[in-house]
Order: sequence, then structure tokens, then C-alpha cells
Amino acid sequence: MKSLLAVSCVIVAVSGLVILTIHFFPARISGRVLSLTTGLPISGALVSVESGNDFDDMGDYVKTDESGKFTARAKGSWVSVNAWKQGYAMNGALYGYALGRIGRENVIHLRELTLTNRLDEHDEFYTLSPGTGFSFSAGKPVKGDSLEADFVITQNPNKKSVAFIEAPGEGGIQSQLINETIDFYNSPVAPVEGYQWRIAVPSYEGTLYFLRMRDGLHYAKFRFMTSVARPPQGAEYVDLENVRLIWAYQSDGTRNLEINPSKKMPFPFHMFGLNRDSINQ
Repeated sequence: MKSLLAVSCVIVAVSGLVILTIHFFPARISGRVLSLTTGLPISGALVSVESGNDFDDMGDYVKTDESGKFTARAKGSWVSVNAWKQGYAMNGALYGYALGRIGRENVIHLRELTLTNRLDEHDEFYTLSPGTGFSFSAGKPVKGDSLEADFVITQNPNKKSVAFIEAPGEGGIQSQLINETIDFYNSPVAPVEGYQWRIAVPSYEGTLYFLRMRDGLHYAKFRFMTSVARPPQGAEYVDLENVRLIWAYQSDGTRNLEINPSKKMPFPFHMFGLNRDSINQ
């Protein structure tokens, strides 16, 4: 059986003295889950504290009490803390160093979901080589010069480490860095302004994109997840043969992008004895 005991050391200099602080894991992480709207505690929220995947047995899964408080074990020196309750969007803390969360109250705010007109979440892999477009209404790649294309992938043939997402017609695109308040599940409305006709694909995955369609009337949000390949010989390039898109498309002409997050939302429902397919948001 694997041992879950881990040690983290921090060296701090104080007035010329060196102090060695040792933290043993599992270590306790505590906090509260509150409503983003009212600030009131949310009881019965599910909280996961994970330091690895399920196969490593590096997670702890607890519920909040009547005052919205929880206490869980961090079984490794790096953790992600996420909370969810039916009727709310999942939220939490980005994956980070556990020492920054030990010994303080970790507050997670949950946003109450809009009740009507929620969208389905899509999560698929696609080949989006240069010149390829993507149609959100059709849910598939299309020819870049097609009138169906909501965005088009382009790339400088002399610098394949950079790729661009272009919005044709009256469309536009903008990006926002994902943090503890902006992510795919907590950005339910497309912005009014700030769109550009072209934007570079970053070499990191922590970006949320909003797209205004070529007709200027419809909206989508998505994550474009790929990597930069660095072959032993030759120049590095953006790998567009295996792009993961997580997306939601609004067909009614509004900027509403609220989704049903129970389908593929990355939350360990099964660790709480819940069947993901039976969850009715």
C-alpha cells in the first residue's frame, strides 16, 4: 500500500537566524462555502481537496456543515479545492501550493445558477489545422472559407510556433485569463465590448474565449486547449492535430451563456456516491 505521508520544508531567515519549518502531509485545510449573491453560508455543499488523480488515493471529499464550514485533508503538497451544490455553479481554488492554504480559512463563493435557457456543454477533440474553420451551430470543423465557419485557424508558415484564431464577417473574439472568479462555469454572459478580429493562441491552457459570430448576433464561449510541440530536430510548432475544445453556443441571439454543468463538469461526483448522469441541475 502506498504511504500518503509527505513532507514539505520551508526555510525562513529571521534576524540572521535560519528557521526550518517542516509540514507533514496529510495536513488539515479548512474553510467556508458562501453564496456569491448573499454572502450567507451554504450547508451541504460538496468539497473536494485533491492532490492527484483517483488512482493515487490523493483526495479527500467532505460536506459543509450548517455554517458552511468544512475541514479536509491535503494529502500532498499541491492541491486543488473545489466546491459544488445542486443549483450552483462549481467553483474553487486553482491548483496550487498547499502551504498557502494551511492555517487559514479558505473561502469559496458559489454562484447561483440561472434557472432558464441553459446550454449544453460540449467537450471534444478536433483536428484544426491551418485553414480549418469551426461551426458552433453544426458542432464540427468546416472549411475555413465556408460561410458556416464561426472562427478560422491561421498560422504563419515561417513561424509555426504561433497560431491565430480569426473571426470572419461581423464577428469578434476576446480572451480572459482564468482565475478564481473567471472560468468556463462562472462566466454566464458574453461581454458586450472588447472583441478583436484575430487573437493568438497561447501556449498555456488557462484562457477562456468569447466569440461573437460572423453575423454579429450570436455568441459562444470556449476553451482552446493544445500544446507547443518541441521535436528533437526542427522548429517547435503549435500542435493543431489534436485540439480539445470545451464550448457552449447560444442560438437564440442573446448573450446568455449559462450552461448545464452536470454533463462533463470536472467534479468527482462519484466520490460522494452520486451518479453524474442522474444529477438534475
